[in-house]
Amino acid sequence: MKFIIELVEREIDLCAHLINEQLKMALHLSNTRKTIDEPRADITTTTTMTNTNTPIPNLLLTRTHGDLWASEFIDRDN
Repeated sequence: MKFIIELVEREIDLCAHLINEQLKMALHLSNTRKTIDEPRADITTTTTMTNTNTPIPNLLLTRTHGDLWASEFIDRDN
């Protein structure tokens, strides 16, 4: 049973890493699509993994013309 739990935790860590990489790509893409005069509304979210209560770093999202873009990924450890 302990092995299964460790395996699931590693899978969650891998998923968190992949999400982080996708958010970085979304940040890059959103930065290339913005213009200076576009309005901004920032939303900060905090999430924790339910089974391990491990915090996932904050994500700052920007809403631009009705679209939600990942604009900054804030790492709590750095």
